[in-house]
Amino acid sequence: MKIDVMMRDIRVIPLDKIKLDQENVRFGNDVAQNQREAIKLMLSAPEDAKKLLRLAEHIAEHGLDPTELQLVTPDDDGNFIVLEGNRRLTALKLLQRPDLCPSDRGYKGFLKAHNSLANGVPESLQCSVVATRVDGDMWIELKHTGENRGVGRVGWDSDIRDERRARTTGIESIGRQVRNLITENQHIFSSKAELDVFEVDVTTLTRIFSSSLGQSTFRLKVENKLLVPQLPLEHIAPSLEFLLDMFVSHGYNVNDVRKHENQVITLGHIPPEILPHKLAEAAKAKPAPSPRPTPEATKPEVIPATGTTDQGTSDVNSPPPEITPSAPSGGNNPVIPPNVGVPTEGKGTEQENGSKVVDANTPPAQPGVPQAPQLPAGGSSTQGGNAKPVPEPQQEPGIRAKPQVRARKYLTPFSLKITNSRINSIYNELRTVLRVDECPNATAITFRVFMETTCDEYIQLQKDAGTPIKRWDTNQELRGGGNGDKLVLKVQSVVKHLEAEKRMPAPAAKAIFKRASSYDQPGSVDHFNLFVHGTHSIPLPSELKDIAEEYRPMLEAIWR
Repeated sequence: MKIDVMMRDIRVIPLDKIKLDQENVRFGNDVAQNQREAIKLMLSAPEDAKKLLRLAEHIAEHGLDPTELQLVTPDDDGNFIVLEGNRRLTALKLLQRPDLCPSDRGYKGFLKAHNSLANGVPESLQCSVVATRVDGDMWIELKHTGENRGVGRVGWDSDIRDERRARTTGIESIGRQVRNLITENQHIFSSKAELDVFEVDVTTLTRIFSSSLGQSTFRLKVENKLLVPQLPLEHIAPSLEFLLDMFVSHGYNVNDVRKHENQVITLGHIPPEILPHKLAEAAKAKPAPSPRPTPEATKPEVIPATGTTDQGTSDVNSPPPEITPSAPSGGNNPVIPPNVGVPTEGKGTEQENGSKVVDANTPPAQPGVPQAPQLPAGGSSTQGGNAKPVPEPQQEPGIRAKPQVRARKYLTPFSLKITNSRINSIYNELRTVLRVDECPNATAITFRVFMETTCDEYIQLQKDAGTPIKRWDTNQELRGGGNGDKLVLKVQSVVKHLEAEKRMPAPAAKAIFKRASSYDQPGSVDHFNLFVHGTHSIPLPSELKDIAEEYRPMLEAIWR
């Protein structure tokens, strides 16, 4: 490549000889007849006039941008037409002569900026010169049309912008502090949370945790631009991990937390029982035990006179055994912090009426330690190494942020491979368009259509394959379509067929079979019909999400 092609033609040109482009694309179909009219067209929209005033004020305070030069081309009169940088030139012209600005387009503002100039407007500017308009077109196009596969300007994403601010101000954003809170406390937060927090835009995290609602919900207060936990992190982790999973797994985004009313709805999906203040209250409600409690539930014999215990070979004075967190079978509990409840000083769990509650004072559950005040006769024994905790079996302790189904934004976030184009369109609307909480009626009706068209398609596919599905009650061929059998028979017969083909587990098939025929119960076909024909029955978003989850095994078995 020749060296002259690589060199720019940069000249110092008197400001009076630099002219606005009277054919500027910003004017639309208009063409200015002179320079004064070109200025008026630049100011024609009130919002554009406000932006130009802010640009002029910035130039008056900080000077011209050293990274940008006006791109100009010579005309026949010895002047230079600005091809790129017309807004900057307009701001300079108005700083030089505020009287060129109409009174209703910010005249007083331009006059004030003019008076604030210590040395006035420069008499000349450095400009980059091209021979013709055509020579400048490519560069203007690249500048104003995005990245262009890397050839144009590649903008900063939220993380890069946040890093830049942190370097220049010395203070990390609230969103970055949330990330650090999780990554620096891996003994409390799960490994999934450590990954999830980097999947959510840092600006979105800042928006949530800078708000008064976010701070009160998660008990993370901003003091002097620093994020300060108001409760132990063991109480904060479950709800924080639940929120991250909503964004990563259930389609939530910045629009769901942009305004206060959006945040009220979104944060309202977090189960109340795992909110930090609830967990703290539960912990305070429990009496503080001795540092090394005696596992009375495992005593084979208690001597009333002395209170001593025959413990066999068990050593209750030794420190509690280290419990290694393990993932639940199936891996379907993504927001369970695996280290919440790990046996450390001042943490533990208790089982009450089937609900797990974090206890911030009691030691962790261990084989042989009673987990409830009422013990059945005979208790449990540690003799021979057969530890039998009462009443909960040995398992990983901690708060499990379930159920997550009701936190969904869309009804069917699970992945299906649907071959029929129309049914696939219905599925995509349920998955990405219809927000359950905002339009439950449309979602309910669409889901019923999705269920029936899915059954009809599967019936037809099996018939075409030479293995027609039989009705479960009469053993006659099942009829699909609008003139076929009722939906309840279609659902029941299809799940029976899927179970027989070992494409669906028997428990799930039996549950759907029973649910479909349960008269007027949520999830029954009669309930589906009310979505379409009922004039008084209003679908509840929470019920719809539960129903979709119940029928999920059948849908996945059909559309694998």
